[in-house]
Order: sequence, then structure tokens, then C-alpha cells
Amino acid sequence: MTGQDERQQLLATIARVAKEKGTSVLSREQFSAATGISLNRIYQLFDGWRDACEQAGVSANIRNLPLDDATLFEDMRHVFIERGGICTRTKFAKLSKYSVDTLKKRYGAWLNILAAFRAWLVEQNIEFPYLDSLPTGIPTATVRKGTDAPAPTARTTYLVPAQPGRGPTYGAFLNFRGLQHAPINEQGVVFLFGMVCHELGFVVELVRTGFPDCEAKRCIDRRLDTWERVRVEFEFKAANAKVHPMSGCDLIVCWENDWPDCPVEVIELKTAIRHLDSSAFSPEGAS
Repeated sequence: MTGQDERQQLLATIARVAKEKGTSVLSREQFSAATGISLNRIYQLFDGWRDACEQAGVSANIRNLPLDDATLFEDMRHVFIERGGICTRTKFAKLSKYSVDTLKKRYGAWLNILAAFRAWLVEQNIEFPYLDSLPTGIPTATVRKGTDAPAPTARTTYLVPAQPGRGPTYGAFLNFRGLQHAPINEQGVVFLFGMVCHELGFVVELVRTGFPDCEAKRCIDRRLDTWERVRVEFEFKAANAKVHPMSGCDLIVCWENDWPDCPVEVIELKTAIRHLDSSAFSPEGAS
């Protein structure tokens, strides 16, 4: 039986169980009890229980119930796969269906959350292409499952990398002012833009975790000192912004522009900084 055949069979089974129970809303527990089918297989073939139910024409019974770890981690798995790898907590918070604060209350720091996610994947035997990129170790900032009360002595602990012997990853040597290496993620792009924004004609009004990442003003006439408001989205690669509605931003600032037909303006920093002085910048008037 092919994967597609098995998907169709599971969808038919979900619809059948809901019909037999006379309900249009079905929980994972009801389905598992009625069929004996492992929920792990559901996670492997679909983007979680909600996705399987939606495709079967049934509503998933997850409303008004405390979010369990399985629901949160299903969503995390979906986000990482869609992104093509593990992303930062800031980016995850923008893409997840649920508040990252729920996981933070249960597990503490982001590394602890990722370690708990990895433990869940291993325990449930769920396929995940980026398993080796997740930290290992037992999170110490945990509380009893099913509750959101913070642990009284929660603290962040060092977690051993999944591949012992590997330290931090660096980009190519850049030697641009105070930045030794080229960005390898969105945070590096934000930092670099902050270094050169004034020279590119921008002043930053605010930076936030929601979409878009930044509100700035751009000088459109230096002689008349005239400015325009610009909504900026930061990405390591421009195409990562495809998950957002482009009507919500005016400009993408990235390290690499891999979206040639992007509907909004794109500033590729690795090109833009070639025209700037790479030596240490001294504010005007400094001794």
C-alpha cells in the first residue's frame, strides 16, 4: 500500500468513526479507542490531527480544551518543515498557530523547548528530517503536563548539541566593520541592517516580533529633508517571506535575494554593503 493509499484509507476511517458515533466533532482519544490505530501514523501522514480531520470532513475536538504537548509539537513540526529547518523562537512565534508563551511556561528557554520537542519526536517515533539539528538533553524548566503554571525553580541549563564536537556555526568571513562573519540567519540580517540603515537612507522607528518586523522612515529627498514611512520585513533569504501577505509590508531586507519576482522592493544586504566603507565607522565629530 502506498502512502497516498494509506492516507485515503485513514481519512475514510476517520469519517466512518465520526458517523458511527453520530458526531461531526471527533477527538484523537475517541478515534484511537474506536480503531486501535496508532496516532503516530496520523502524525507521519498528516500535519497533525486537525489536518487529518479537516481533510476527512470532520471537525477536530480540540476547542476549549487545554493545549496538550502533542498539539503544540504537531504545530512546531509543521512550522519547521514548512520553513525548511529549525528557526528561531522569534520566527516561530510569527508562524505558529499558538502562542509560544505556552511552551515557554512549560519548558522555559527556547533550547529547552527544542529539546522537549526532540524527546517527543523520539518517544512517538515520528519522522522529522531535521532531528539531528535539535538539541538533546532533559529540560529542567518543566512542569506537569497539561498545566501552564511556571515551575517554581525553573532555570535554563546548558544542553549538549545533537552532534557532539560541533560548536557554533559561522558564515563566510566578511570583516565588515564590527561584524566578522556574514549573517547565517535573520538575526544577523537585523544586526547588519542596524549598522548601515542610516547610510542606506533609513531611520528605524521600532523593531518587533510581529509581522512586519520593523517600521522605519526612508529619506526620499535629502535636500528638502522629506521622508516616507516604510514597513520592513527581515529575512535571511527573501523567499522566506512568502509565508506572509505582501500587502502588509513595503520592503524586504535580506542577506540573499532568492525571490526575483517579489511583488515588493527587496534590499539584498550582501550587495548593498559593497558600496559602503568596510572599515570601522566613526561617528562624525568623534575624536
